[in-house]
Amino acid sequence: MHPWILALWLGSAAATAPDGWLLVERVVAVVDDDVVLASELERRVAQARVALGQLADPGERERRQATLPHETLQTIVEERLVAQTAASLAITIDDSQIDAAVTQIRDFNKLDDAGFARAVADGGWTMAEYRQDLHRQLLRFKLISLLFAASVTISDAAVQAAYAAEKAKNPALGESAGELEHLRAVLFERAMSEATARWLGEARRNAHVELRL
Repeated sequence: MHPWILALWLGSAAATAPDGWLLVERVVAVVDDDVVLASELERRVAQARVALGQLADPGERERRQATLPHETLQTIVEERLVAQTAASLAITIDDSQIDAAVTQIRDFNKLDDAGFARAVADGGWTMAEYRQDLHRQLLRFKLISLLFAASVTISDAAVQAAYAAEKAKNPALGESAGELEHLRAVLFERAMSEATARWLGEARRNAHVELRL
């Protein structure tokens, strides 16, 4: 059997794969010892299409639809790399952390439990899938913070340079401590994103990654 095909042995029953096998699932990517199944990719693409349906520009919506399977698979591969690294560092996310994130999101959107459940369903998710997605996000945030937060610093000179550039575009921009700290936060997030992208690129080069899409 090909390594990217999962099949059930059916003896002499009819089959749609090589003799004696019935194809029930297909692997669309391999990331070291992990696999990504076609059913997972299809489900994630379907969920992403719900969000794309809210785009007002039909051209942009069509363009994004065309690249969605490939982009979604790339995202899942990155998630596998994050999960593998987190496991090697004994980084975990427990149910209480996911519960806290759900409560924060629900309260921020001023929803009760029933309204939150409807919003999750309208987004194309089951509650279990939504919690799994929160787990992936929280795990990534925890790992990236551990790897890079202490080493990424934003100097006062960098903040002042960013302020000068923003002021040139918007002369009405104030110079309160809050506005400067907002710029510092923006620069910090940008630096963290760049560090994360570099790390993911290196992690991917060091891993065994096969795409079968």
